[in-house]
Amino acid sequence: MRLILLTNTCYIFIDLTRIQLNWSSINYTKDIILLVQYIILGIIGLATYLVSFIPWEKLILQHHLLKHQQILTIILFNLHLAFGMVLGRTYFINSYIIFTQPIKIIFYIISLLTSINFIELIILFGAIINIIYFTFRPFLLKKTNAFLQL
Repeated sequence: MRLILLTNTCYIFIDLTRIQLNWSSINYTKDIILLVQYIILGIIGLATYLVSFIPWEKLILQHHLLKHQQILTIILFNLHLAFGMVLGRTYFINSYIIFTQPIKIIFYIISLLTSINFIELIILFGAIINIIYFTFRPFLLKKTNAFLQL
């Protein structure tokens, strides 16, 4: 279940694109307030993503994989998250629909995987998520090691 919901932590970043929808419709003071709100939302999204990745990092470390296997596992995992983000953004679905309407989800997955544009979008989001993750991974590993020692 955690694997399915982890996508929601990254999905917040997609919502940051909505700032342009509201930007021109309000005055300067409200623009600043809106910008601060979106910055806070981005920080919360980053923090929840990193914190929710700790159990997965712990699992990877416990399996004593080689360094390149760890990195490949993380890259593939983040591509999975990107796939979930594109799936949710494209078809406006929530995580619980996997359980309530699985046939619909299968149709959507096939639709995404047969479109080169969606595959490119998945790769783009995957690259962004991986850049973010590997930028903060040293900090996360320190926290994970402290978590493992408990």
